[in-house]
Amino acid sequence: MTCEIICGAAGSGKSEAVLEQYVRAIAEGGEDAALLLLPTRLACAHAREKLVTDRRLPGLLDQRILTFPDLADLILHANRAQAAAISGLQRRMLMRAVIDEVRAEGRLPSLAPVSDLPGLVDSLCELVEEIKRTALRPEQFAERLRRSGSDDGRGAELARVYARYQQRLVERDLYDDAGRFWQARDELKAGHRRPFEALRLILVDGFDDFTTTQLQVLRELISGGDCRLVITLCLEANDARRPELFTRTRRTMKRLEEELGAAEVRWHSGKAAGPLAAMGERLFAEGESDEVAPGVERVRLIEATGRRMEVRQVLGRVKDLLLEGVAPERMTLMARDLGGYCRPLLEVARELGVPLRLRGEVPVGARPSVQAILDVVRVPAGLLRADEVMRLLKSSHFDRAILGDEELEPDEIERVCAAAKIIGGRDAEDPVRHWRERLQTCRARLQREERARRDGGPDDERQWFHGSDEELAAELELVERVEEALTRLFGAFAPLYAADDLPALVEALAGVMKRLGTSAAVAGGDDPAAGSANIAAAGKLLEALRELHAMPEQLGTAPRLSLQEFRDELVRLARTTSFAPAGAAGGVTALGVDQARQLQFDHVFVLGMAEREFPRAAQEDALLGDDRRRELAAAGIALDPRGDSVYDDQLLFYRIAAVAQESLTLSYPRTNAEGQEVLHSWYVDEVRRCFGGAPEPERFGLAETIPGFAQVAGGREMLERALFEAYGADPLLDARDVDGAQRALTIAAAADGALLDALRGMIEVEDRRSGFDAPDEYDARLTDRAAVAEVARLFGPGRYLSPSALSNYARCPFAFFAERVLGLNVLEEPTEDVEAMQLGSIVHRCLSAFFDGWKAEREDCRLAEGDLKRARALMDEMVTWAFEDEVRAGTVGDEAVFAVARENVRRDLALWLEHEVGSVQSEGHTAWRWEQSFGFGRLAPVVIGEGEGQVLLRGRVDRIDLLEPVGGAPAFAVYDYKTGSIPAKARMGDGGDLQLPVYALAARQIVDQPNAVCADWGYYGAKRPIALKNRPGKKTPVEEIEGYIASASEFVKAYAAAIRAGCFTPQSPGRCTGSCDFACICRWDDYRFARKEGGEEHE
Repeated sequence: MTCEIICGAAGSGKSEAVLEQYVRAIAEGGEDAALLLLPTRLACAHAREKLVTDRRLPGLLDQRILTFPDLADLILHANRAQAAAISGLQRRMLMRAVIDEVRAEGRLPSLAPVSDLPGLVDSLCELVEEIKRTALRPEQFAERLRRSGSDDGRGAELARVYARYQQRLVERDLYDDAGRFWQARDELKAGHRRPFEALRLILVDGFDDFTTTQLQVLRELISGGDCRLVITLCLEANDARRPELFTRTRRTMKRLEEELGAAEVRWHSGKAAGPLAAMGERLFAEGESDEVAPGVERVRLIEATGRRMEVRQVLGRVKDLLLEGVAPERMTLMARDLGGYCRPLLEVARELGVPLRLRGEVPVGARPSVQAILDVVRVPAGLLRADEVMRLLKSSHFDRAILGDEELEPDEIERVCAAAKIIGGRDAEDPVRHWRERLQTCRARLQREERARRDGGPDDERQWFHGSDEELAAELELVERVEEALTRLFGAFAPLYAADDLPALVEALAGVMKRLGTSAAVAGGDDPAAGSANIAAAGKLLEALRELHAMPEQLGTAPRLSLQEFRDELVRLARTTSFAPAGAAGGVTALGVDQARQLQFDHVFVLGMAEREFPRAAQEDALLGDDRRRELAAAGIALDPRGDSVYDDQLLFYRIAAVAQESLTLSYPRTNAEGQEVLHSWYVDEVRRCFGGAPEPERFGLAETIPGFAQVAGGREMLERALFEAYGADPLLDARDVDGAQRALTIAAAADGALLDALRGMIEVEDRRSGFDAPDEYDARLTDRAAVAEVARLFGPGRYLSPSALSNYARCPFAFFAERVLGLNVLEEPTEDVEAMQLGSIVHRCLSAFFDGWKAEREDCRLAEGDLKRARALMDEMVTWAFEDEVRAGTVGDEAVFAVARENVRRDLALWLEHEVGSVQSEGHTAWRWEQSFGFGRLAPVVIGEGEGQVLLRGRVDRIDLLEPVGGAPAFAVYDYKTGSIPAKARMGDGGDLQLPVYALAARQIVDQPNAVCADWGYYGAKRPIALKNRPGKKTPVEEIEGYIASASEFVKAYAAAIRAGCFTPQSPGRCTGSCDFACICRWDDYRFARKEGGEEHE
């Protein structure tokens, strides 16, 4: 047995020399005489293709170009080994069952507190696999652990788990990924050498490290016969100039000597060739001269805003090379984490027409088909959380036939459930009960409102349901339909709730998927590529489910999972299980950098050159930290410190950067998905150091979102640029190449004229919105006669308006249009918090009920210092009643949170009583009326104006107080309770706040005394800090109030006239906060407003 190690730099020709040896060995001894081991299957495929394409071999009938796992499998299969392999999923489930067993025995005291965390299972699986790769059996590991002398107890627990895990495998004649090499080694040791009886030469190329078990398999293959072993290593003779770069290979050299004995080390005489070879010689070299390496023109750096822009610029360059005649197979796209780039690569490549052959895998959880399967489990496992139920209902993989009402829309169900304040996810014993009770309460509320309307109910600000009587009846019917449909849906989950073990859970899931139509809708959509990906991803997940189902039979054990644990396991599976999307057979290769070893390309593009991405940030093992690993290494447990992975990434980058034959492009995003700035990798700086600080990065920001004509690389980009040039004319923009744009549009129109017409129309609308012309229908100023007539009918002289509605119009006419004319509402998800509007309504009810009760004790409703004790007791009683009534009405999200709000209100109103006694009634005020309606039923409205300009106002005054006469005239005050923000007093003067003036007019009618005057008003804060704000000045309060009433009357008439004329354009520059519910459809801004107000002269 002889062993030879060939060392040389990357790209020096070692691999070519190994291929020549392989060819000679086959020529002399036949295909069985030689074995070539390479690090990846892709490298194996390229080697086979190269040998045949170069005609060095006529063909390979029984090829022996393999990876290490394929070698082990071949040995086991050829020798008919009895043991069977288990998958990664089965290994994880077995480890989970082992943890449960050992914990139940009380033998995991240190790990018990974290034993239920899913991360522990993954960490233990990874650690056990790492230990097995060192060829240590459980008893050897435990013995060496004891010899290390520094065990804190955790090590012994790890040894127990390892021993029990391995025991379970042996009992069932099973092996895991690491164990396959144990099996292969043992077969060889037993003399079972098929199919390598005639083996004379083993060539191992492209590896930087080996596991102990891999080296043991090699040792057994070359022992006892005339077989030669040749191993190549990426290592320079003068490795001291780059000590960190070759850290891994120096360690590997030492381990080869330990495992295989003395070996002949030969330094390969070849040198790297190509325009970037000099850069490769300087990379990561310490103390080198400042001499600038040649070839800087072959290196390109791309810095882009976000990953998608990065991918767009890289694929644009790839397309240029394709158009120049470069063959797709001579280019490659690489990334340290290819999974993060798969989606933008596939999308942008499709847009630009670049044939892409993706050699990476995408998590199955990224596909809608898999998310639909997960939703089927999430809903019952999450105890029917409302957001998860709605996501399932809206899924394209859900068949609404199960609802028994195919005309019922998911949006209708969501709206009803939001109104019923259904949150879900609460009752583990009967999760349906929460939904049932809330919907029944919702129906009862609607029925009460029906009765209240018949009896002359509340004003339109206070009522729960806004709409006509006919709409209210329809809503009642809808609630009943929703209740019945959801009862049918939730009944379909019964098998999942009833399942009590892993196989039963899998069977139940399959049955529920079939009932909900998820199985039949896996492909989903009209796009064949998307459908293919959906099917492939779902197939991978279903394959995993079949493994789970067969686990008790195959492993003899399986962890008992609750429905929630089953859900968590499936979510983890969706994250860790991958599939390979279909790509162009002859396209440009995209792969992970670890797959690029032993491959050569003319043009190399490396994406994701950002810090913590390439190189990756080293993370210590949670179970055995690096310091502990170093201690264990001294005791014979060779576990590498995790921090050493930084050296592996250096070597990986050196390998791929130095072998680019024609050009090297490094790209990185300047920002991440959250918009945060990202630092580029220090490897980029290292490349620039080799060239004396060159080249400068090419920076692509948001301004390059629409490429110029010279840079467009696809039909969509051409259309976007042409439309921008032809119709994007704006005085603020540079001159356009309109003629060229029109020609491009002519070409586009031939392909899709309807699309072009639609886009042209959209641009014309945008030009009108952003131009200098006066506002029109695209700025909510109605010009259609029929539309204006309908608005005039809805808000005409015979229709009622409210002070708050007109104040809303004053704040933003467009918001009034969206809410009051179009009837739009933002669907807010129910939350556990108490909504501000609900809290304000409760406080109003408490105060009203308090005065009702106090009036029974004192006819004049006076409150004095000596009354505070009795008043507080009465207020406490009213607070308790009001909050309990809300709970009974089903308007409460979370009763615990609601109880906290109740105590806060109780404290606020206790302070309010003190303020009432000390600051209001001490001035001689007497509470006379509260919650006083006007304009409802037989109560007279406030009438402002006459004829076609008449405005009828109705509403409710929170409180009217009687005061001492002013100048001999009866006097009163009006107060409006507030639990939120209070408008500035100045808003009454500019028409932005009409409530107090209108309430004063209403109170004058209600007081019904000749010459009665309003001598005080204000917004009465009922939430800490308690205060009475916006009161008139003390010198001439009546005159000030009358002035505000007069101006408010004019504003009321003006607003009503504008509404009836269809004018809903925002009138007040500078007042829009941008946080309005309707900002997403309004799109108004002060700059646009100023342009329209000032015209071109203003510009």
